[in-house]
Amino acid sequence: SSSNPCSETYRGTSPFSESETQAVKNFVEQRDFKIAMNYHSYSNLLIYPFGYSYENNMDQDDLNTFIEYAQDMTQYNNYVWGTGPDILYPVNGEACDWMYGEHGIFAYTPEVGNSSDGFWPPTNRIVPLAEENLYPNIRTALYAGALVSSIVNVEAGPYTSDDSYSIDISLANTGLSSTNGNINLEFLATPGIDFLDPNIEISDLDPRSFINLDGINEFYISPFVPSGSEMEITLVMTLPDGSQSTSTISLIVGVPEPVIVYDFENNQDLSEWNLSGNSDWYTTSDISNSGSSSFRSGAIGDNQESTASLTLLATTLSTLEFSYRVSSEYSPSGSNFYDGLTFSINGEQIGQYQPDANGQSPWINYSTSLDPGEYTLTWTYSKDGGGGSTDCSNTNCDDAAFIDSFILYSYVESEPILSGDLNFDANVDVLDIVLLVNFVLESTNPSDLEFQAGDINSDGILNILDIVQVVNIILS
Repeated sequence: SSSNPCSETYRGTSPFSESETQAVKNFVEQRDFKIAMNYHSYSNLLIYPFGYSYENNMDQDDLNTFIEYAQDMTQYNNYVWGTGPDILYPVNGEACDWMYGEHGIFAYTPEVGNSSDGFWPPTNRIVPLAEENLYPNIRTALYAGALVSSIVNVEAGPYTSDDSYSIDISLANTGLSSTNGNINLEFLATPGIDFLDPNIEISDLDPRSFINLDGINEFYISPFVPSGSEMEITLVMTLPDGSQSTSTISLIVGVPEPVIVYDFENNQDLSEWNLSGNSDWYTTSDISNSGSSSFRSGAIGDNQESTASLTLLATTLSTLEFSYRVSSEYSPSGSNFYDGLTFSINGEQIGQYQPDANGQSPWINYSTSLDPGEYTLTWTYSKDGGGGSTDCSNTNCDDAAFIDSFILYSYVESEPILSGDLNFDANVDVLDIVLLVNFVLESTNPSDLEFQAGDINSDGILNILDIVQVVNIILS
């Protein structure tokens, strides 16, 4: 602002001496604002307090909040954020300084539009400028209240049937208001998963607070869930105002087993591999990651390549693992790819690998998840025109790539236990009725799996009602 009465930015004879600033003052002080956006033009900026000094003496927690919100609100419009002195110049009489300094309001000044828009953008720029500020306005409204997010984690697997696992939850209220009441947590899941407590209430969550609820719940996987089943656990969080949000995690029941293994030992059959290029890959005992052998690219010259590919079928969710090593010319800066190994899945390049220094890389382990489906995996060792200072002629490198320890792990699907099949012979018949009658009469005690198979109505008791239902299963 200016002290010159003739200036367009004249501030008046004293604080709030002018009717316009007095109106804003009264408007603010008659309300309990948590956050504010004071729109200006132009420069594509988002400015927060303080603007009067290069040295910001703001409370550190509040400064962190200003920065957190600014980073969020500018993630799509890419406005530059910071204090006035940081990104422009010091100012006085700034509205956001007064709003925050006197009333604790988290106030921002968006400077909307670029230099070509200027102070009065053309009409065809109105909608684009409004659109790029829609997200910041929505977030401003949300931050004024309780803005609660949740993260769900479960105990590490593998996950097996007839076992229980703990659930951890983290809740964060990044808003400027408390929840003003309890938070309801409802746990939902794929059939076959049961919870120790399907509904839990959490007390009022303060503004700008975070809590960890480790071990807040447990889930149990039924013995009837077959290995290889993909299950989901969903947390539905309901705030006192009725707003809801969900968090979902997935898990696979069972222990993954190696279904395809290539260790390249003892003249292993490699007939499933397709070899192409200027020279074929081959098994070598010169170097290995495990055992005594590995798979090596063929000897090639400049501007040539040696390729090995393998097509496989992942019948369930799977994990691919292998190790690789490259001994070749390399780029000292790491910014170029001269000679080296390229790995692709279904024609899509996953990575290019070359040594960092000395022409030799260590053995490096690679791992990735594969959804069910057919995949063609391709490894290509290639060379450029040659002649560089790090060429193998100068470093005595092997001029080759190596792979070893190839394993595809899959969840082998098992047959589910039939309800009523107490002897687990894959049939429900009179033999199962005899077993169930003995359990009901307490002539013998059932195992956990026998109890689960016999408790047809899932009431936690083996009785005549279960016998009747087994009979109905047989008759149907």
